[in-house]
Amino acid sequence: MSVVINVLFNGKSYLMSDGRTRYAATHEIKSENQPKIVMISDEIAVGYTGTLEFAELMLKNYLILKNKNDISSFDRKFNLLNEIAKFLYSDRAYCISFLMSGMAEDGKMKTYTSGSSVNFQVQKLVCGQAIQLIEIGSDAIDFKAYMNAFLPTAHGSAESKIMQTMQRYIKAVADHDDTVNTNITRIILPNQGRTNESR
Repeated sequence: MSVVINVLFNGKSYLMSDGRTRYAATHEIKSENQPKIVMISDEIAVGYTGTLEFAELMLKNYLILKNKNDISSFDRKFNLLNEIAKFLYSDRAYCISFLMSGMAEDGKMKTYTSGSSVNFQVQKLVCGQAIQLIEIGSDAIDFKAYMNAFLPTAHGSAESKIMQTMQRYIKAVADHDDTVNTNITRIILPNQGRTNESR
């Protein structure tokens, strides 16, 4: 299983993932540097864990249908992605968890999650005064407990503390779960671009 984590705080969305992917049939390593967070517009990113082939097919179909339809709201974009995932999952050959994070039309930073493990039920989080913590994928270490324990010990600005603690979390998960590595993809929204780093 992969890991994708997300922190909503102070009008921003911080996303990170590991980079290891495996072939669904053989479980052999396919890539050590697969971006599991992709920008689907200037303001919205999608992160996924589970079967890579399923995620790629889901995103390909989303981009085709999005271009054929007028889908302007954040909710409608996520609902389309979720409906595509449900449709593709009907043969039960894959597993998938995914999130969509970004700036909604009301000016609020949001993250919605769904996936096969929750029967495609949607969890909606909106950035407010309190920090919001979201994890999909590996359950080797409790993300919320880890962030609450180690975030106060990080140094620097709030953004720097969040990023340091998220990065340390992925490294800790990789120590306990051999399906996760430390080749980290990071995205900060509003869009400050994606960075990849190997550690």
